[in-house]
Amino acid sequence: MYSKERMNFIIEYMSAYKLKIQMSNEKGLFDSAKMFELFALEICKLFFKQNFYNLNTKKSNFPIFDLISEDKKIYVQVSTEKYIPSKIKRTLEKLRDLEGSEFKNLNKAYFFMLDNSTVTNVKDLIGDKQIGNIPFIRKENLITTRDIVNKAEVDLQFQEDFGSCTKVVGI
Repeated sequence: MYSKERMNFIIEYMSAYKLKIQMSNEKGLFDSAKMFELFALEICKLFFKQNFYNLNTKKSNFPIFDLISEDKKIYVQVSTEKYIPSKIKRTLEKLRDLEGSEFKNLNKAYFFMLDNSTVTNVKDLIGDKQIGNIPFIRKENLITTRDIVNKAEVDLQFQEDFGSCTKVVGI
């Protein structure tokens, strides 16, 4: 019941949220990355069904990742960058090249991206194309605003929980 209304709300909310971040950033009104991190934090709670914490509040400009799960097994890079493939590649290369890092044993990373325009250019980075010790599989390791809408279409609980998420971050 009310699924159609919830889907309309989610689509309208995601469109307005994305536009607000982009327009405000163009005008220099705020750091779009920080605002999007707040939103990603709430959405990751819904996606992974556990609490997340912003690593940048622990240490300003925390290296490579922005969010970590409560169980410290899920790391998420949040980005408003438009060209997704290069952001993923650069992040995985930085991770590979970091020596003596707390990420040394990490074998899975997620990317939460605001923009959808270059998703079709994103390729899996596995086997010979893998960078470092972390395989990247687009369907599994990339979350975009379009993925949020797609998940809401097939997951009624996600639809219902999305409303509480929007109250936290607003638009």
